[in-house]
Amino acid sequence: MLALSRRLPALSSAVWHTSLPSRAVLELAGRDSRKLLQGLVTNDVEKLDEGPQFTAFLSAQGRVLYDAFLLNGKDGNVLIDVDRAVLSDMSVHLNRYKLRSKVVVRDVSHQYVVRVLCGSGLPGPAADSRRPCDGGAWADPRLPMLGYRFLQPVDDAVPMPEESVEASPVLHALQLALLGVPEGARGFPKGEEMPLENNLHALNGVSFKKGCYLGQELTARTHFRGVIRKRLLPVLDASLAESVSVALAENSLPSVPAFAHLPTYEHAIISAILSARETADSRHTGEALPVASEVSSDGMSLNDEKGKRTAQLRFFEPSLGVGLALCRLTAVKHEKLGQTLVTPRGDISLVPLRPDWWSDDMVPLSASEG
Repeated sequence: MLALSRRLPALSSAVWHTSLPSRAVLELAGRDSRKLLQGLVTNDVEKLDEGPQFTAFLSAQGRVLYDAFLLNGKDGNVLIDVDRAVLSDMSVHLNRYKLRSKVVVRDVSHQYVVRVLCGSGLPGPAADSRRPCDGGAWADPRLPMLGYRFLQPVDDAVPMPEESVEASPVLHALQLALLGVPEGARGFPKGEEMPLENNLHALNGVSFKKGCYLGQELTARTHFRGVIRKRLLPVLDASLAESVSVALAENSLPSVPAFAHLPTYEHAIISAILSARETADSRHTGEALPVASEVSSDGMSLNDEKGKRTAQLRFFEPSLGVGLALCRLTAVKHEKLGQTLVTPRGDISLVPLRPDWWSDDMVPLSASEG
């Protein structure tokens, strides 16, 4: 893996950072900003003083419209870290519901760069003299493995740790996919799925103790009934899953320092992906990792061995062999790897992967009923 490490030095670093050009920032200014958000998002905005939050905006029918991060801004304002692809839609959504509220919605993306800091060698939590809205680090509220996020003011560079290496955003996207963490428009098709199917509650994005908000009824009913038959899962190319299992048994995969903080199987997947790309690119001097792209299989159904529709493919990156799919839990149950699923054409075979961070109750025994 030496050649790849020369082309992507971050792979050999235990600490790495990257900018996310796909992210934008909205600002809600005015005395009613929190009140407006409290009635529109799944998390409890009244607790925003405790730290930045991950949350979702729902439709009246209880389906996810957009995911976002909320954090305190200057002068009592609220900043929203959101996918740039839905920036305009979210602005319209907020303005539609503000009515006579004292709120001004502004696009302040030109003032900030969203960055992440990840890796196995991250320093422990330390007091940061900067507030998050001034570029201070804040722990990603979804999972500790996702490290820290920054909203860096463009006119005031935030120093990264001396040992950190600049990385491609693809590393962050690959990490999210392997952990089964959806993000942005690609991870949350607008108005299609419930927040609990996307594991928002397990990613600290839903409060079940706050008051009413748009779309709450279906979310609360699903939670208290405890009936969730589908969940979002990472999916692997079947041949990749097989090669990883064999390599793990033989202990033949090299370590990748940049991803050593991930669970053993996920770390092994990345090692296998990089080894395969090094072989394929031995006569190629371009990108060591491809830029994530939309592919024709997005949204395609996946069937089990009996031909029964079992999953809906959210996206799949064939050059990496990794994607996300909304799967019936019967395809996974309590195993690390689920049953092989195929597209109706039979041209893609994928295996669901149960993330290590899932709690046991995320795959209840009743899942065996289908």
